[in-house]
Amino acid sequence: MLRKLECTIEEDLKTLGIVLNSTQLVFKPYSKSLYACYRAKTDKVYLYLYQDAGKTKIYDYKHYLTQVVHEMCHVIQYYDPLWVRKKNVMHDNKFWEMLDHYLLEAEQFYLFDKEVITKDGKFFTCKKNEG
Repeated sequence: MLRKLECTIEEDLKTLGIVLNSTQLVFKPYSKSLYACYRAKTDKVYLYLYQDAGKTKIYDYKHYLTQVVHEMCHVIQYYDPLWVRKKNVMHDNKFWEMLDHYLLEAEQFYLFDKEVITKDGKFFTCKKNEG
């Protein structure tokens, strides 16, 4: 199941011109406070799959891809030798410009028009989130 999701995300990143290189995409079940995060020390992007600790509510594909693109913008900046991190600034103007660019391209390539993978490993209509 997760391998197909990982491959789809990687293909869509390549379509956008974003390559993981050594950065590893890691799936985690749930976080109270995060959708995704990049850890530079381990060069890993963590993507949280469920909206709840009971693992009953999943996100849609647009959410997953948007979160990974967001984190990959951090990766791109981290490896840019010209980028200088400012204390207490996670998202500078260049970050937002880059993110906006990639998300607009994702829409233009219809990359968000995919369905979420479920337990059986096949794409089908997303489960409705109860809310």
